[in-house]
Amino acid sequence: MKLLQRNYYLSIVLCVLHSALNISTEVKARENISDAQLIEEITNEHDESAYSLLDPSLVTLVRSPKRKIMKVLIVVKFFPKLSETFVMNQMTGLLSLGHDVYVYAEKREATDKVHDNVVKYNLIDRTYYGELPPDLHSFDVAVCQFGPRGIKFLEIKKKYNLKTKVVTFFRGGDISTHVHNNPGCYNTLFAEGDWFLTNCNFFRKRLRRLGSPPDRTGIHYSSIDCSRFAYKKRRLQADGIFHLVTTGRLVEKKGIEDALVALKKVIQVNPKVDYTIIGSGELKHKLIALAHELGLKNHVRFVGWKTQDEIVAIMKHCHLFLLPSVQAKDMNEDAIPNTLKEAWACGLPAICTDHGGIPEVVIDGVNGYLVKERNPSMLAERILYLMERPHMWNILGKNGRQLVEKKFDLPNQSLDLEAILYRVIAR
Repeated sequence: MKLLQRNYYLSIVLCVLHSALNISTEVKARENISDAQLIEEITNEHDESAYSLLDPSLVTLVRSPKRKIMKVLIVVKFFPKLSETFVMNQMTGLLSLGHDVYVYAEKREATDKVHDNVVKYNLIDRTYYGELPPDLHSFDVAVCQFGPRGIKFLEIKKKYNLKTKVVTFFRGGDISTHVHNNPGCYNTLFAEGDWFLTNCNFFRKRLRRLGSPPDRTGIHYSSIDCSRFAYKKRRLQADGIFHLVTTGRLVEKKGIEDALVALKKVIQVNPKVDYTIIGSGELKHKLIALAHELGLKNHVRFVGWKTQDEIVAIMKHCHLFLLPSVQAKDMNEDAIPNTLKEAWACGLPAICTDHGGIPEVVIDGVNGYLVKERNPSMLAERILYLMERPHMWNILGKNGRQLVEKKFDLPNQSLDLEAILYRVIAR
């Protein structure tokens, strides 16, 4: 126990030293930083000192109390989609700041379930399905979710001779699987689009390798509304059962197969464990069959898609969040999944794979643990390790909650996005 505590505090000290060294390096280099980099610092980190070096006109643009009310078009394939709360959060965040926001979508998702904010903000009434808004020329900026939507709207912009700025978000499959299958597919978009964003540094580096212009490429993190996720300390109930949970689409890159194999190894040591899997997808029936084949029928529950409130209710009774993401055979990868942020917001410790953008936020032994991809044995070992150390659950969960509040909470990220869009329409 003393060794574990020593390692924990050593991890914190190393993190502080790492941050201090980064700050020192940044201060030395600030005089040569560009306006684009400065605006990115402001929007992503709320770095007040950056204002002193920024062009005064841009400072006025970002901070003016008489700022322009933007008319924003969110461009997506499906809306609303339960697994894409980041789209809904962008809409509600900008609406809360007073902007006029609409959606252009191909179709609705085939489900009766919707998050309550869809109703609260009348988002369906703000959505155009399969047809362009009649006042298309009045939009200041189109925010395209995923690369293919950016390509499509750029074609619309040319066809109708629009002055609307085009901002494209890249989030995972669009810069992994899609690029692998369609080399060079974004060349025109990179040349003619106005701004390019992704949700982690892992994908920003990839965007730049693909040819995205450095001065128009940045990070904007997907947000969650922390006020909707009640923090709770974790302890075993009288039945002594340890509850695991995963939320996500049932596709290869989520690594659920590895989690099931790991669970089989765990129950051979300690059978007082169960696993709730929230979500659905193309591998649902295959994974259910695998769970039965492994003898996990009484330990695993597949509960399908849930609203945010339903997810919170499930997580309230859990002890550990699993995120066993892997690079899929089609090259699809994860960024920093919002499901991890939601679990942390609830106070859950997390065990994740060292994959994609995940290591950018998981500090091993501080707010969770990292294991290698496609290694069920290592995953099982780490689950058992935490099961035997309940004193660590709330340390890891509290640190996770603090990180989410500081870096990913909806109000701050809404201001970040607002500042980015102001910068784009001023170009």
